[in-house]
Amino acid sequence: MISREDGRSAFGAAARDYDDARPPYPAAIYQHALRGHSPASSTLVDVGAGNGLASLGFIDRGLTDVTFVEPDSRFLPFLEGRSAQARIENSTFEDVELAPSSFDLAIVGTAWHWLEPRDRMPRLASLLRPGGTIVLVWNLFRDDDKRDDFHDATQWIFDELPGQQTAADRPLGGLERGDRMTEFVMTGRFVSVSVDIYRWSLKLTSSGGRALYAGFSPIQKLTPERRDWALGQLVDVAEREFGGVVERHMTTPCYIGTLRP
Repeated sequence: MISREDGRSAFGAAARDYDDARPPYPAAIYQHALRGHSPASSTLVDVGAGNGLASLGFIDRGLTDVTFVEPDSRFLPFLEGRSAQARIENSTFEDVELAPSSFDLAIVGTAWHWLEPRDRMPRLASLLRPGGTIVLVWNLFRDDDKRDDFHDATQWIFDELPGQQTAADRPLGGLERGDRMTEFVMTGRFVSVSVDIYRWSLKLTSSGGRALYAGFSPIQKLTPERRDWALGQLVDVAEREFGGVVERHMTTPCYIGTLRP
């Protein structure tokens, strides 16, 4: 597994591929999170924002006051102009200076595992006003209830890369329900926490698949030569065995916690 420190800068080298290819989060997440909040008057902090993907579902529903916290400066051009009142903090979550009780909503999209475990939940909760909402969500490229033919057909590529795992194999913590719930409960500040698991499918062309995989941290760790080889092999399998279109089965675990009023 890539270290927490390295993970904070593992994706920016392929920021354009990341922005082009990462799939959005399910719409139902935002509908649920906005219950009790008016998008027009709510403030949001997006921690480990990357290209701002996790915030788009809020922005599309009329929320404009967004603060992005992102340590990798290569993502900043993608965050600029995401919303009418976007503010960008080029910092780690541990080092960023944000006023307590200054946000109505907070979201962490497939980035919780890059934050310091001991302090992340208490600190995030401290940034919210009473009645505020925290959303932790992951897009996982796996569905344990379904066979993934493209994953099976390309596993040999990753077997050729010592110490590597495919994106579907990386344990990111989203499915560790007990651990996540404990983090909420231990703060003593939440009146409710819901857990929803969304299962859906993503179709990719061979070029779209290449862009997607180019933005994964295991691929980013490779030398340029090995990276080009691995991505070329993925494209070749997609075109030769799947007719240029592959289907990935997705699992999106989502935890939504509401602070006491």
